[in-house]
Amino acid sequence: MRTGAAAYTDLLGIEFPFLDNVPGKIRIGKGHTTDTNQCNLAFCLGDSSGRPGKLTVRRYERFAGGGAGLLWFEATAVVPEGRANPRQLWLHKGTKDSFAALVKRIRQSATDSCGTEHRPVLIAQLTHSGRYSKPAGKPEPIIPQHDPYRDAMTPQPQPDKNALPKIPADPPLPMNTLTNYKTPT
Repeated sequence: MRTGAAAYTDLLGIEFPFLDNVPGKIRIGKGHTTDTNQCNLAFCLGDSSGRPGKLTVRRYERFAGGGAGLLWFEATAVVPEGRANPRQLWLHKGTKDSFAALVKRIRQSATDSCGTEHRPVLIAQLTHSGRYSKPAGKPEPIIPQHDPYRDAMTPQPQPDKNALPKIPADPPLPMNTLTNYKTPT
């Protein structure tokens, strides 16, 4: 009898393969391996400036101290208007030192609990929320291309017919783009 997620997929009648015995080493990208079978990703919250908050720091210290080999910082915004909520992590010049301190604390927690050989792989998922942006807590979608399926699911203000477009219809190309172009052979 299978348990956990495997039992649930059996109950639903869905065929989904699960490994009963996960190998000790997992290959992560070219040339990177980890000696653990744990991968952790979590929704992260920060302060209004986008710095990692106390709960986020504590969560990742615990993941690293527990032996996780891969830690994934989910949904780290790249611009303020692309944040999904006012407390979403946001990587910029003003927060880089906070992120560096977080990485240092994660590495220290991993070393303290698992030894100097354990160095989890850290991944930051950089994102822009686009049509789901809520940087001030209310929907402020940025929609460069409309989609009849997604548009119906996203609350949108009525368009102002007198407003200028946010993205030019035909953005200019740098001059050297055309002069240096070589036809593929």
